[in-house]
Amino acid sequence: MDLAELLALPVAVDLVTASRALGIARTTGYELAQRGEYPVRTIRMGARYTVPTAEILRALGVTDGSSSVSERFVDAGKSSLTDDLERLAALHQTGALTEAEFSTAKQRMLDMS
Repeated sequence: MDLAELLALPVAVDLVTASRALGIARTTGYELAQRGEYPVRTIRMGARYTVPTAEILRALGVTDGSSSVSERFVDAGKSSLTDDLERLAALHQTGALTEAEFSTAKQRMLDMS
């Protein structure tokens, strides 16, 4: 994955995309995530793993000269519970999460607040 592709990534990506960005084979990425040894933080929602793009950029040392690009993602990632729930709902609406995964993740967010 080149720099332009990295910079075009959304705030969070699936494990396959994260593995591709980090140069990790798909199967190895899943094995590492399942053992809790993936090189950056992963978020598990049901059977799916999501990886914050800021974590990928930080691990790769991606910067734009004056400031780290990943810092901007981190700042953009700081949000309220409402923002987080809206993003979760958007994932559900696009079909990225099943109804059960959405309900479980939503309840976890609400329990942690």
